[in-house]
Amino acid sequence: MSIMLILMLILSVCIHEWAHGYVAYLLGDKTAFYLKRLSLNPLRHIDVVGSLLVPCLLVMSGTQFVFGWAKPVPVNTQYFKRPNYDMLLVAMAGPLVNFLLAIVMVMIMKFMIYSSFFVFVTDSMMKVCLFFVYINVVLAIFNLIPIPPLDGSYLFLHLIPLKYRDIIYQYSIFGLLLVVCLLSLSAVQSLFHMGVNKIVSFLVSFKLGNLFYYAIFLLFFSFYTIGYKGYFMDLII
Repeated sequence: MSIMLILMLILSVCIHEWAHGYVAYLLGDKTAFYLKRLSLNPLRHIDVVGSLLVPCLLVMSGTQFVFGWAKPVPVNTQYFKRPNYDMLLVAMAGPLVNFLLAIVMVMIMKFMIYSSFFVFVTDSMMKVCLFFVYINVVLAIFNLIPIPPLDGSYLFLHLIPLKYRDIIYQYSIFGLLLVVCLLSLSAVQSLFHMGVNKIVSFLVSFKLGNLFYYAIFLLFFSFYTIGYKGYFMDLII
């Protein structure tokens, strides 16, 4: 089960980074495309520390809070027509796709339960699916923390003058250390877990039809917001 948990985490963080690159591509920046990062091949995105070492150590420690990261997809804002706003959309693409993955997995779980096609559904299979939902909600909430360099920081950084923004980016490593320190506090962990559990419970409680319409709404809203160009990017495997 531990190996399965790590594999699901690697898959989720790689799709998270792919989403950043894909939205940047739609908005005019082809940097990730030229570097062959617009791929769902995990080998293109895996970070040895964030995708392997940290998750393995967390799993072995027995903690319920397991997270990780992949190599950040490079983005060049000079290609954007609206650099501040477009960069915000690129940043939000990662957490959004994690929520979408969680919704899709809940739909699969419910289909497996109510469909006679899946007659050999076991508790272990459902537990694996629920782990996948939980992991993606954790990644989405974690990345929405408004502290640089996490994605949530772009919710307010685009409001800050450019000269101060560059200084913040330069010292963003300290922001990551701050996040780690905060999450090491039991009170913060409890608050984080409570938020994740409420979201997971909310998704699981939805009816299958409602989840389908919700997922479709997220997709159309996303492409409408970024100015969908009418084509899908071919995946480079």
